[in-house]
Amino acid sequence: MGNDNDSSNKIKMSSRLKGLFITNLPLKILSLFLAALVWTIIINIDDPIKEKSFNVEVDIINRDALESVNMVYEIKSGDIARITVKGKKSIIDKLRTDDLSAEADLSKLSSVNAVNITPKIIEKFAGEVSLSCDDVLKVDLEEMAKKQLQVQVVTEGILEEGYALAEYEVKPNMIEVTGGKTTINEIATLKATINVNKVSKSFSKKVEVKAYDENNEEVVSDTLEFSSKKVKVKCSVQETKTIPVNVEITGDPEEGYQYVSTECLPENVVIYGDEELLNKTTELTIPISIDGMNSKSDELEQNINAQEYLEQGLIVMPDYQTLSLKINIEKTAQKTLVYAAKDVKFKNLTSGYRAKLLSNDYDKITITVYGIKSVIRELTTQTLTVYVDCTSLEEGDYERDVKIYNDNGLTLIATGKIKFRVKKKDTAISQVLESATPDDTIETTETEAPEATATPEAKAEATADTDESTEVTATPTANTEGQ
Repeated sequence: MGNDNDSSNKIKMSSRLKGLFITNLPLKILSLFLAALVWTIIINIDDPIKEKSFNVEVDIINRDALESVNMVYEIKSGDIARITVKGKKSIIDKLRTDDLSAEADLSKLSSVNAVNITPKIIEKFAGEVSLSCDDVLKVDLEEMAKKQLQVQVVTEGILEEGYALAEYEVKPNMIEVTGGKTTINEIATLKATINVNKVSKSFSKKVEVKAYDENNEEVVSDTLEFSSKKVKVKCSVQETKTIPVNVEITGDPEEGYQYVSTECLPENVVIYGDEELLNKTTELTIPISIDGMNSKSDELEQNINAQEYLEQGLIVMPDYQTLSLKINIEKTAQKTLVYAAKDVKFKNLTSGYRAKLLSNDYDKITITVYGIKSVIRELTTQTLTVYVDCTSLEEGDYERDVKIYNDNGLTLIATGKIKFRVKKKDTAISQVLESATPDDTIETTETEAPEATATPEAKAEATADTDESTEVTATPTANTEGQ
């Protein structure tokens, strides 16, 4: 009896539970769906799903896959990848570009020289977000080539005044460059540029090496690799000295020609080197022989290497190593000029004395001068002054050679004589004259009354003779009277 009651109770309980789930089942399912929906909405309102894109530089791996077949690559496109990250806002907002990376595996390069870019994120966020990237890396392939070149040092800027870059040492001085064959063939030099502006002491520094073509344009390529990207440059800076150039002319030109002058550019050179030698060197002497030269000789213009004329231990700065010389040699000529006696000046009279001609004003004084043709051609009695030297002459009558004022390299090869009288001045007149003119000024000629007065016709003839001159292009045969 008791067992029956227990069974009956169990059946009733089961029926109740079944009724609990089955009764209003559609409504209950709807309620469950709504509850889940509300929960999802609440969660998304609080921390929604978000997408964000990042631009990331692509890392290239397995490069040796190309090097093993003696090939190099140059990126055509895709070196920057756009990675899209999707995840909860709370996670996305924490992300930085540094948390992401992109890889392109060259061992998986396709037949069209392209490879997919794989996006990656740091482990911290790996299970929280999803990544996507549609970009691909495209490259151009080329046969590998190598070239070994010496590094040239190039300076920029100006050293402190009075200093020079004496020498420099580069380590390593030879660098091997690897790259695409086309690019390697373009490279002519490797250069390391150092700034020496206002430098006055020796120094050393590391400098980047760059490749340049024959037009001095920098060669830039992704395929280029240097065995050493930087070199150490050690520079020695020394004091300099500026000295004049002295061109020393030796020998004689061809007969009928005369040495005139020498032009030298630059006129000074800058040197440096051994301190003792530098201190005792005062000029740079360049000996030049003009033996047998004339106005058409090839050697009249020449370039001289200044370094060849310096003592060992001294160095000429690069900008001053070449000297340009121009030697001026001209053809010679001689000319005869006829003066009136009154045109002769008296020079160096003792103070308080005066001089007077003892001849007619229009007596002829003939001189012959010799010099370079360009000067002789322009010479007249108006442009060349003649005089007699009265140094230390006391009272008395004299006959002296006529001289010329020579400031054009002229040689007096024949001259006339003039008679004159030196007398003391009257005291009153002398005081007036001395207050008006210096003691050593040239006095104009005074004339004693001649024994016979010249006729007007004779005066006219004498005046005409004054302007008479002849020019003969021949070598002089007489020596110069004291000029």
